[in-house]
Amino acid sequence: MHRLHILAFLLAFCVPPAFAQSQTTIVLDGSNSMWGQIDGTPKIEIARNALRDVLHAIPTDTQLGMVVYGHRQKGSCTDIEVAVPVGEGTAKRITGFADGIVPKGKTPLSDSVRLAAEEMRYQTDPSTVVLITDGVETCHSDPCSVARELEEKGADFTLHVIGFGLSDDEGRQVACMAESTGGRYLPAADAAQLSEALAKTMVPEPVKVENNLVCTARLAEGSAPMAGNESVQWEILPIDEAGNPTGRNKARINDGVCKTHLPPGRYLAQARLGNVVKERSIVLSNDKTTKAEVVFNAGLVTVTAKQSSQDKQPIKDVHLDLASPDGVIIGQGKISAFVGAGSVTAVGRDGSTVLVEDRELSAGEELEIDLIFGSGVILPSAVYADGQPMKGDSPVRYDLLEAEPNADGERSVITLDDDPGREGIEVPAGHYLLRARLDQAEAMTPVTVETAKSTQATVNLDAGVLHVRAPGAYRIEFFEALAGDEVLGGAYGEETEKIFNAGVYQVRVAYGRGTPEKYLVATVEAGERTEVTVEYQPLTK
Repeated sequence: MHRLHILAFLLAFCVPPAFAQSQTTIVLDGSNSMWGQIDGTPKIEIARNALRDVLHAIPTDTQLGMVVYGHRQKGSCTDIEVAVPVGEGTAKRITGFADGIVPKGKTPLSDSVRLAAEEMRYQTDPSTVVLITDGVETCHSDPCSVARELEEKGADFTLHVIGFGLSDDEGRQVACMAESTGGRYLPAADAAQLSEALAKTMVPEPVKVENNLVCTARLAEGSAPMAGNESVQWEILPIDEAGNPTGRNKARINDGVCKTHLPPGRYLAQARLGNVVKERSIVLSNDKTTKAEVVFNAGLVTVTAKQSSQDKQPIKDVHLDLASPDGVIIGQGKISAFVGAGSVTAVGRDGSTVLVEDRELSAGEELEIDLIFGSGVILPSAVYADGQPMKGDSPVRYDLLEAEPNADGERSVITLDDDPGREGIEVPAGHYLLRARLDQAEAMTPVTVETAKSTQATVNLDAGVLHVRAPGAYRIEFFEALAGDEVLGGAYGEETEKIFNAGVYQVRVAYGRGTPEKYLVATVEAGERTEVTVEYQPLTK
């Protein structure tokens, strides 16, 4: 009985609302054979208990009735009674009537089923008959023919037959009744099987949904589902009530969004993205779609070993490690992997050269880390002289010249940014001459840029400032004192200044209007400012 109550309890949760609109009539066997016993209990008593437990779980608005045969007269084929007409809230009346049945007579299956069908207006309304019998037809009628006739004339007629304690041969004689109408024949050998069969026929099976599991994976909270992403691997594992696996996986799906139908039961939905694993316990049924959603709280990290930052192709032989909170991923040349948000470390090994890059990854972020093996970083600077640094806004121009000239005596030149900043400038590793130019001053110093390293290089310009003031001047120009007439720079007006390498320079001042030019020789000292004045002497008549 305990099992029956549990069954009734479960049924209360699976009866769909549509069942309240259907008509069902129970045809109960009240013939003399129902006094037969199973495990020491009369069949009629077992039937009463089964009806009581199952009907207790059916909603009160169910359209339900009962027909009984063989319960009033011995040897009569007409002893058939509409015990309870079809209506709502009839469960207690049905069980009450069943409690008073005293089995006596024959088994008029055909006429009993026909009467039940007619009471429900089976020709115009959908109707179901549930026949409980412990014997075959004993009133000279063909029950299978009657069932076919009812099926043909009925609007939507279904007959289920429960063979209670019937032999296999007897079961075949009545099973045709159910089969003719699209119904079910269910044998019942004991109390438990009778209750189970009665529940299966009284309560329509829930409509099976196409997909009872929809699983969705997201990279970050609030991000779009990872539909079509085969990097996500779902495994659906059967588990017991304690959450322990009970067998091999029932499904394996490579997609961020999956839809499938699995047998009802308890499962563990496990989603894997690289080394990141998320799990959800779920319960599946045939008539309901269960949603399993996971948020990986992860991002996509791409680590690439390159000769330089401008290269698009990776260095294939470099060994790479990508460490994250979820473990380490290894590869060669390039790694692109989803990892958990947090601190990540990229390590590249090329022979004795080891590069390490630490970064922070946010959930949903796409992070690119380039490990540059074939180049280094140069941080150029210049000074006027030892201990005489440039001002921060001095427009120094820097170039890198190949240390060794080619066969024609030429050197390839790499022009660097005027402002290298704190991070410096990435250049191919090698030996160079670093050239610095500021106004008319220029100097070079040798420098070696090493792979994956930062090199600071300072050029001593050995230069100073020459400031010239020439009242009344039209133009001021500069020349090397001993190198001819090549102009090193100039300016219109009465005052100007230039930056020169240390040395001796000639200043020419032009006045115009027929006034003779004036010349002056000045010496520029490294790190010093030299100021000279050329006095104006106007023409006299």
